[in-house]
Amino acid sequence: KENSIEIAKIGITAPIVIPDGTTDSDFDKALKKGVAHFPGSPLPGESGLSILLGHSAPSGYPKIDYDWIFSNINELEEGDEIIIYFNNAEHKYRVTDKIFLEVGEQVRPQNEIGSRSEIILLSCWPPGRNIQRIGVRGVIIS
Repeated sequence: KENSIEIAKIGITAPIVIPDGTTDSDFDKALKKGVAHFPGSPLPGESGLSILLGHSAPSGYPKIDYDWIFSNINELEEGDEIIIYFNNAEHKYRVTDKIFLEVGEQVRPQNEIGSRSEIILLSCWPPGRNIQRIGVRGVIIS
């Protein structure tokens, strides 16, 4: 499979896109094509905390590009499954928790040693507003 993310509980499937650079324009282009991998974070399946960014939109917003892809990640709960296909491998993650961050606040790995693979899905909170960030964290299970 192509590099992608699947979350059955909230009915999403989207490509995972590596931005061409680190400018806002680079991120905007990547986010229009799917979920963006944050440069400098480990790739899915690697040890450490892989950061995946996705847009959210208010209820009823038209599904244009992928502007809505993480609108319902707040519905994910501990134990829910996230499947990542990356570099021809399937990686299953189990949701461990949700966090809320201030704009610009950095995400910290749960496992400070960084010996296991973790992901965090990040989006604006509330959906479509740039007030806070919601993060849904998962740890690899296979």
